[in-house]
Amino acid sequence: MKSTILLDADLCLKFEKNLLYYKNILTKFNSNFKKAFTLAEVLIALVIVGVVAALTIPVAVAKYHKQETVSRLKKVYSALMTAYNSSTFENGPIETWTFGNSANISNSISKYILPYIQFTKNCGTNNSQCTSVDRVNLKGEYNS
Repeated sequence: MKSTILLDADLCLKFEKNLLYYKNILTKFNSNFKKAFTLAEVLIALVIVGVVAALTIPVAVAKYHKQETVSRLKKVYSALMTAYNSSTFENGPIETWTFGNSANISNSISKYILPYIQFTKNCGTNNSQCTSVDRVNLKGEYNS
């Protein structure tokens, strides 16, 4: 047996009017609120950005310093190889160079290599001609 619900036309019309009335009220109610982020959402976003920055900035700085050191080493290597090649061109192969004993190695370097290196300032072997400001290591820090 089927149960059938018969609705009165007046009752349906009243229901439809009430539905439209409440729909209009909800629309007006919702339109009074501005759409924005809550304070909690903003704080959570800031915390996430802070954590990501705290994790990535040290890595980026370390990578930059490593690249800078590699670049400086390549520059020094290039200067030394240029000096070596120029010296071998003018003085013959390294096997023919006279180095003497280990005490005279600085004299041999002064004779065969140093004339082919361009310096901003040559501090000599005892550093008496330079101040601490004149000596810079590969990190760009001044040596004392």
